[in-house]
Amino acid sequence: MIDTSKYEGHTQGHWAITTRKGTWVVYTQDNGDVATMNDYEDAKLIADAPKLLAEVKRLRMIVAKLEDARIESASMFDRPALFDAVREIYEQRLQDIHQEKREEE
Repeated sequence: MIDTSKYEGHTQGHWAITTRKGTWVVYTQDNGDVATMNDYEDAKLIADAPKLLAEVKRLRMIVAKLEDARIESASMFDRPALFDAVREIYEQRLQDIHQEKREEE
């Protein structure tokens, strides 16, 4: 399992890619260069690092909620809590989708 706490304090904001002197540069508008490399695919992966980290955290939250709901052992009396957890996860995903669309615009 990845210890996501070791990434606390990373450069915030949108990371983008440009070319400079024959190399690929990952940068942010607020904080300048993040990394320089020769391979474009590596640059794309690094540029998406903040999004990938956010996705790991989001998926862990979903897994934790489902584990808390204990799907396999849910009795008839526990099912409302399970349904509430699933609904909350679904609503969060809808919010994430809307946010992603706004960021693309």
